[in-house]
Amino acid sequence: MIAALAAARTSVAAAAVLRTSMRTLLVTPSVAVARPVTPAAAVMASSVRGYQVRASVKPRCEHCYVVVRKGRRYVLCKKSTRHKQRQG
Repeated sequence: MIAALAAARTSVAAAAVLRTSMRTLLVTPSVAVARPVTPAAAVMASSVRGYQVRASVKPRCEHCYVVVRKGRRYVLCKKSTRHKQRQG
């Protein structure tokens, strides 16, 4: 890329070379570096969960409760975060 920019004499040609090289960099897949997962990172990744989206939501245990927010029905649970559900 540096050699191509050095060869370009005008600013228009340099911009075209830069655009082409940036497009190549964006399209070309990069090599992923595998990092070992620490136990703390694994716990953080599993504790951040979204809602289970379902057509009909029901409390799954005695600690679950239903909340209606913005026209949607949510089931939340104080005991187990896996029980979180959203209707719709």
